[in-house]
Amino acid sequence: MKKLLTIVLVALLASCTNQVKKTSQSIKNDFDENYSGLISDLSESMYFIYYANPANYWYPETYTDSDIMQDKFKIGIEGLVTLGNDISKLPTNDPDISSQIQLLQNAIEQSKKDLKETQKSLERVDFALMDSGGLFGLMALESMLGGGESSQSELPSEVKDQLQELVNTYYNKMQKLCYTARDPILRGVLTDSVLTTEEAIEVRNEVKAHLKSKFEGAYPAEYDTEARDEYISIIFDCIDDK
Repeated sequence: MKKLLTIVLVALLASCTNQVKKTSQSIKNDFDENYSGLISDLSESMYFIYYANPANYWYPETYTDSDIMQDKFKIGIEGLVTLGNDISKLPTNDPDISSQIQLLQNAIEQSKKDLKETQKSLERVDFALMDSGGLFGLMALESMLGGGESSQSELPSEVKDQLQELVNTYYNKMQKLCYTARDPILRGVLTDSVLTTEEAIEVRNEVKAHLKSKFEGAYPAEYDTEARDEYISIIFDCIDDK
C-alpha cells in the first residue's frame, strides 16, 4: 500500500512539473518565434526612451524668453538637430514605431524651418531700440513671437507632443510583451485550472529569466544599464500583476 501511494505521489509531482515546463516553454517559444525582433528593438531603444525628456533638447531652465530671443534660437535649433540625430539611430523594424518616428522627424523639420524664419525676423529687429530702453523694439519682438503670451522656454509643442507619442508607443509595445507572458499563466490558473498558484509563480520566474536574458543580450554595451534595468522591472511588475 505504501509503495502504491509513493508511486501515485511521484506521478502527481511529475505531472505538476511537466505542466510547469509545458506552459513556460510554450510562452518562451512564443517570444522566440514572434517577438525576438521587438525585444531587440526595445532593448536598443531603452536608453533613448529613458532619457527622452523634452528639456534635454531645448534651453536650460535658467534661460528666460528674453535670453532665448537674444540667442536667436540657435541653441534651440541645435537641440532639435540633436533630437533628430538621436531618433534616426533607433531601429524601425516595427511599423508602429517606424511611423511614429517619422511623425516626430516631420515635426522636428517643420519646427526647425519655423525657427529659422523667426531668426531672419529677429535679425531685422532694431535691437538698438531695445538696448536703449525703447518700447518699439520690445513690442516688435512680442508681436513677432505671438504677442508675448506664449513662452519660448519649452520645446515646440508639436515636437513635444510627437515625442510623447513615440514614448507612449514604446510603452504600448512593452505592455504587449507583458500580456503575452501574463495571459497564458492567468488562463492556466483561472480558466483551464491546470496550474496552481505556486506553479504559476514558477512559470512566471522561468519566463522572466528568459526575457531578462534576451533584453540583456540585445542591450547596447556602450550605454549605462540603469535604463535597461528600469524597463525590465516595469515589464516584470506587469507580468506579476494579477
